Amino acid sequence: MTWFRKNIYWETSAINYFCERFDWNDAIATKGLQLSNGNKYYLSPVTLWEILLTKDNQKREEILFKCQNLFYNRLLNSPSEFIINYINAGCPLVEKKYNFHSKLPLAQHWNNLCENKKLTFKYDVDQLIAQSTHLRDLSKRLWKIIYNIYFEIEPKEIEFKYQNVIRTCVTLLKDRNRQNDPASIKIYKISILLIIYFLCIGTDIDNTPIRNFWDKLKIESITDRIAFVLDNYEILVYRGPFAEMASMAAVQIEHNLKSNRGLIFDCLHTIYLCYIDIFITNDLHFTKLKKKHQHLIFQKIYHIKDLKITTQERNIIF
Repeated sequence: MTWFRKNIYWETSAINYFCERFDWNDAIATKGLQLSNGNKYYLSPVTLWEILLTKDNQKREEILFKCQNLFYNRLLNSPSEFIINYINAGCPLVEKKYNFHSKLPLAQHWNNLCENKKLTFKYDVDQLIAQSTHLRDLSKRLWKIIYNIYFEIEPKEIEFKYQNVIRTCVTLLKDRNRQNDPASIKIYKISILLIIYFLCIGTDIDNTPIRNFWDKLKIESITDRIAFVLDNYEILVYRGPFAEMASMAAVQIEHNLKSNRGLIFDCLHTIYLCYIDIFITNDLHFTKLKKKHQHLIFQKIYHIKDLKITTQERNIIF
């Protein structure tokens, strides 16, 4: 399959697949071929965070070096950047195209690494591990919470203190004549849960855009933030990044698919479907999502094993 003038996103599992089978020369040749077709291979901060968490130092450096030679030198926005930009745009049905390249420090560092292949990442390993451990632990809890919400199971213990908030919000949506079919209600519940975690609490490895959003509004209390979002941005429950993430979470719950990386990282990757042309993965979760939903954004998903990857000798001149 040949694409022309496309922005192509590689989810982490697809990068691992490529790196296990091809060397850095193949990465250089592939990038040269794709650029000649007008295509850009993109990474996101989410992908880089996952790569940097690779425990084997040598393997991590090998993956990074191949990525330096394969991917475009600018990172896509982080999830928090996309979420805040979407809100500031008025939560439109179709978002206008804009410069979707990240302004986070990580993005500048990535640009430097691509310009000088001899460089590697310098970062606080302990801090990154601490942040990611929080996300992974939350992901394990979140899976069980969403499972209970999805199948309307009353938890035996208090696992999530905002459970009543979700029930109240769903009742309000019903009263406002939103779709009341069981499938939609389940998505609403998950979407509200994700809004609480990602937008109101600020669950992201770099949540600077979220912090800045709330600082400008001078709203510090999590409860006050929830009330503000649902009063002013109710549409986030059923349109935009949270609805997309909720669809991914629902598919995993329906098929009892527990991710090794965690539910949260899969949800974060799903945000990128709206902003790119092609989404490449080696993850069963995303192919299930594509089969479940016929919406055009989910039809951008391609499993890497379904693509024909060929190698050829090329003279690349930089």
